[in-house]
Amino acid sequence: MIGQEFYFAQRSPYFKGYAKQDTTFKDFFSDKQTALQGIMNNPAKEASRSGPSISYGGIPIAKIKLPAATAKKNNEVLSNLYKPIYIQHSSYSGEAVTPYSALENKTFTVTGWEILKEDENLCQTQVTLKDADGETVQWKIYGRRESGIAVFTKGYLEKLKQTWVNKPVYFIEESFAPSSFYNPLDKQTLNYAQGSKWQCTELTFLFDESFFGKLHLILRNDAQQEIAVQIDDRGSLDKQLSLFYIWSEEKYLAVKQKEKAAQEAALAKEESDKKQQQKDIKAYRESMIRQFGTANGNIIADGKVKMGMNQNMCEAAWGYPSDRIKTQVGAHVIETWFYYPAGSWLKFQDGKLVQIKE
Repeated sequence: MIGQEFYFAQRSPYFKGYAKQDTTFKDFFSDKQTALQGIMNNPAKEASRSGPSISYGGIPIAKIKLPAATAKKNNEVLSNLYKPIYIQHSSYSGEAVTPYSALENKTFTVTGWEILKEDENLCQTQVTLKDADGETVQWKIYGRRESGIAVFTKGYLEKLKQTWVNKPVYFIEESFAPSSFYNPLDKQTLNYAQGSKWQCTELTFLFDESFFGKLHLILRNDAQQEIAVQIDDRGSLDKQLSLFYIWSEEKYLAVKQKEKAAQEAALAKEESDKKQQQKDIKAYRESMIRQFGTANGNIIADGKVKMGMNQNMCEAAWGYPSDRIKTQVGAHVIETWFYYPAGSWLKFQDGKLVQIKE
């Protein structure tokens, strides 16, 4: 992780919940001695928000601006920007912490990564971070998840930009695609048109009543309509679109190419089956002609019968009967073949066809 750059997400100004708005970094260690005298009895105060924001369709958006990782030329005196505040828990206890508000909307480079303790239940890690001006702050991470903190690696943000921004985007064409979705930019529910084409114009954070801003792609179509797509495959309770419901142009073209290949394969199989069927019909007709002569063979090959045909010919033309009844009438043998469920039948006298009911 050394050399990675961490971006600390900005908190939402519209957060509504029971948690404190300003969370903290505990177990602060400075690169210089930090005096806590004189602030023991002062209440902790939230630092002022930092980072630019604009109004976007009535919703403030924190632009992702990643400052260049360049330190001050003169490092002799550092301002100790991340100096902790002291929180008094009781008459006998308190702790020095760094408020999250001092870190949000800023980028830090990881200069140290040390695992202090690791077992099957706990992994305790100490991370040293340095900002663009050379100021450092250390962060102890307890366990697998750190609540009240939202951190993105710069590499992840850059990969999202390279994948989506300034590139065509398509709504997926799948049976599970939604019929409509909620657009947080205009607070409207819009129809979901499968296969529709959009242009991704930016990657940004949108704020709602959640604790932190949420990463979104902003998409625009030819009608200049803009929508927001959340960078979260799990979607959201208000039915916003997520990455699960859009395709990159590369994915879209791959799907279309696969569909085209499948259609071509289906047409080729249909043509092959048709040719095989014609071949089989021809072979069957030639076989009937060899067995029963040209005239009768052609009739049988067409699935037809005529008066005077024998039982072998009729069976070749109509197939084996569902039932047959044989009776003796004087000196003649009368046999009737029944075909279900069509209700057709053939009557033979002494082995020759004498009556047809189609």
